[in-house]
Amino acid sequence: MTGFSAGNRSLEWLAILPVALALLQSPALGQHLHDDFSAYAVGGDGSPDWEPRNEDWHIADGAYVGDDGTAVWQAVPFASEITFACDATVLQLNKGDWLTVGIGIAADDRNYWALNLVVAPENQGRRHRTELQESVDGYWPAAGATPTRLKPLPGKGGDFDWRTNQTYRLEIKLTPATITGRILDGTNEVAEISYELTKEVRAVRAGRPFLRINGMSARFGDAVAAVTQTTPETTGTPKFPAWTTRPGRALVKGEGFFRTAEVDGRWWLVDPEGKPFFAVGTDHVNYHAHFCEKLGYAPYNRNVQAKFGSEEAWASNTVERLKAWGFNELPAGHSPSLRHRGLPHILFASLGTSFAQRE
Repeated sequence: MTGFSAGNRSLEWLAILPVALALLQSPALGQHLHDDFSAYAVGGDGSPDWEPRNEDWHIADGAYVGDDGTAVWQAVPFASEITFACDATVLQLNKGDWLTVGIGIAADDRNYWALNLVVAPENQGRRHRTELQESVDGYWPAAGATPTRLKPLPGKGGDFDWRTNQTYRLEIKLTPATITGRILDGTNEVAEISYELTKEVRAVRAGRPFLRINGMSARFGDAVAAVTQTTPETTGTPKFPAWTTRPGRALVKGEGFFRTAEVDGRWWLVDPEGKPFFAVGTDHVNYHAHFCEKLGYAPYNRNVQAKFGSEEAWASNTVERLKAWGFNELPAGHSPSLRHRGLPHILFASLGTSFAQRE
């Protein structure tokens, strides 16, 4: 710096400052977060760093304990390149068919990757195994189904016979090219499952870490996240079609949405204009339908894929047929691609479902 006056130095620092700020803000520099769950009050739910999606999560004995549901690590930025690891211990098996405990990376509630310890149904001997799978628009297992099928990479341990009350280290790593799940018993790697994220195939390519329990009780500890590349989080609001007025007289004032209303001691379902609405729908109008494990695919999905060529074409045709047959809503198990095409749809509140799984 010899030979520069004070004024020149000021100009030099002004030139360097934007570059320095850009480097400090660059997501490629990496972020490392660690949570051993010791900083929370006993009995708390881990917020605001964690966002539990139901009431079954609490802090106990320096761990994050849950009976069912999902908890998202909100302190971690939304990322397209991330490694997430956490200790997991299954404490108890409850009722149900496919039971799972695991970790994952979620874009939202319907789009995520999950690395799971799995318990098969009674008719399959309640065997223990592991899986790395994906949900796309609520369909599971998307990584093995047309048209979201991904190429599996060489791995091991899908049939690993894990044990309750034993702690395993679960790790999931997402990059632009691959998704990999690893399970370690101490220092011994017992499972590794990977997929190639082919550019032409729709897949979950960004998200935040989460913990998930279905049909079991589990304890999680020592969570670590390493973020290499962040990406903007998509928070687009769906565009709802304009409501088409229906004949009839309004029972109550319209509020612009479907709701229940009590009139003269009787409860009604009313439409956005306050007119009585008798909901008529058929269950599981679903492009993917039910996966048959014996066949290794979903027969209905294979048939409509061959007939229509795409889910968009199927959805357009299906909605028109439902309307022509007199149906006026989309009830349980429908494909999200059918929504906002002139038929109202339901969502599940799932109140108290975890209690039904208790022995």
